[in-house]
Amino acid sequence: MKTLIKLLIILVIGAGLLGLAATLMLPSAARVGVEKGAGSALGVGATLVDVNAGVGPSKTEFGLEGLALENPDGFGETPLLDIGEATVGVGTLSLLSDTIEVPAIRLDGLKLNLVQNGMQSNLGQVLDHIRSKQKGADESSPEPGGEEENTDSEEDSSSSGKRLAFGTVSVSGVGARLELRGIPGMDDKVQEWTAPAFEMDLSDEANRARVDSIEDLAEELLKEIAQRTLGASSDDIPPAVLNVLNGSTSIKDAGDALLDEAKGKLEEETEKLKDEAKKQLGGALEGLLGKDG
Repeated sequence: MKTLIKLLIILVIGAGLLGLAATLMLPSAARVGVEKGAGSALGVGATLVDVNAGVGPSKTEFGLEGLALENPDGFGETPLLDIGEATVGVGTLSLLSDTIEVPAIRLDGLKLNLVQNGMQSNLGQVLDHIRSKQKGADESSPEPGGEEENTDSEEDSSSSGKRLAFGTVSVSGVGARLELRGIPGMDDKVQEWTAPAFEMDLSDEANRARVDSIEDLAEELLKEIAQRTLGASSDDIPPAVLNVLNGSTSIKDAGDALLDEAKGKLEEETEKLKDEAKKQLGGALEGLLGKDG
């Protein structure tokens, strides 16, 4: 009986891997799946040039080429993020379990396009969408011992029942473009620069907050890329704008900070004008008194 059970388990696992291999042999279907998943998670359109995979007994490696995330409406035609090449390593047998192991992700040839239009940020809008999905997933999660509500909503990583266990993310070949326009007290400008390679550890041991979904990964990755690239910029960026661009503060808080900064500058300039006027008036009075004497 034990031998029969073992054979059945081997057959089930083998059938699952064959099904996985068959899916990966259809690159057009896989490409559409990646585009749809990325678009759902980020709230913007996504395009992918090519996808491939190598299935092994212990490790399956997915390769993505030319992944582009479109900008939200109103921020131009240049993609928010271009990824030249991405390689994702996955534990093969974990694909059949409740927790999918993703020990290594490598990204190369990134181009981040940040646009700040007044107090509206393209990255900020995408992060807001991700957080709204995370909040919705938390609210829809069943209470312990309760029944899960059956909905017809679009499937995503939050509702699939699969947990993702991430490891390291290596990022190289990073370029950035920053466009600032309509910001009080600043001239409109566009600048481009490169940033050094870096690595992130997204394992449970290295993070207080668990990163276990596509939305979690997208949020952490986008924020880290923005912070790293902005940190490598040679130009001075107002702290309030910088915090919105890298997703570390809300647009409202940044707006209040900018208004306070502008108010402070105005008061400072007003005091300077008052002092200058006093000096000129004093000089004029001395001149008049000197003539009278």
